[in-house]
Amino acid sequence: MNDPLLVCRFESLGNLSSDATKYNTRLFAEKVMPKLKPLFGEWENRWWPQPMGRSERATPPAFTPTVAAAE
Repeated sequence: MNDPLLVCRFESLGNLSSDATKYNTRLFAEKVMPKLKPLFGEWENRWWPQPMGRSERATPPAFTPTVAAAE
């Protein structure tokens, strides 16, 4: 399996402030991600959920209340 894999976690850890976490996340998006894009440009994301076709979807039964509402 030679698919590229990159996992990043951006969160406040220890005494890192929320503002510092947001700054680091923005910095990653602006400076690092553009340099990584060519590595993943042709990669097919097979793990992203796709909607089911209409013919594959179940039809929910009609709602029929079985208990009267309290007055």
